[in-house]
Amino acid sequence: HFLYWPWIYDLKTVDNITIPQGNVGVVESMDGAKSLEKGEIFAQEWVNPVDMLNAQKFMEEGYKGPQLTVLTPGQYRYNPRLFTITVKKALEVPIGTVAVIKANAGKPYEVTEQVEMVNGVPIVPQGFRGIWNKALSPNAYYLHPDAFVVTLVQTTNRVYNYVQKNSITVKTSDSFEFPVDVRVSVKISAEDAPYVVAMLANPDADLDRNGFVVLEDRVIL
Repeated sequence: HFLYWPWIYDLKTVDNITIPQGNVGVVESMDGAKSLEKGEIFAQEWVNPVDMLNAQKFMEEGYKGPQLTVLTPGQYRYNPRLFTITVKKALEVPIGTVAVIKANAGKPYEVTEQVEMVNGVPIVPQGFRGIWNKALSPNAYYLHPDAFVVTLVQTTNRVYNYVQKNSITVKTSDSFEFPVDVRVSVKISAEDAPYVVAMLANPDADLDRNGFVVLEDRVIL
């Protein structure tokens, strides 16, 4: 713009923000037309992120606070006095695993039939609040890293060997004890992964730091 009135306007030039590949831009607004509704920790999603960054449009329709909408890789113009944008890693699901998503934001799943519950956790379709009933397959995803809790679950075969010192001891009818080597092969399917996470949380975590992951400690053994 040229020929502005310097006694009316102060101008400050700022750089556009660039979101690199493999990252997302997490947005928080310092003002807005409305405050977040009770019980909400993220503002509802925008269909077009560019509309969200339009300061005039945002001050007419937007919610003050953390935004559920993230910026995908690219370059954006924004008003730094209205928005704070932080670059964070996008979700990458490696081959041989799936990602189970627990959504802490989004619409509550309200249907006439009873919501499926596992271990007190609702299993819901994608886009609703709760554990999504379909895990994400290997790929890159642009999800808000603070609004969605991601648990990566291995879907390839797991093999547990109990031999020699770790073998299983059995007792005969005449009370004679002897070791038996045991080999256990386990596979968690992508379809079952959300239910495994609802029951065990992260099956590959070593919560007690005893050398056994949760799946082995609570299921196999």
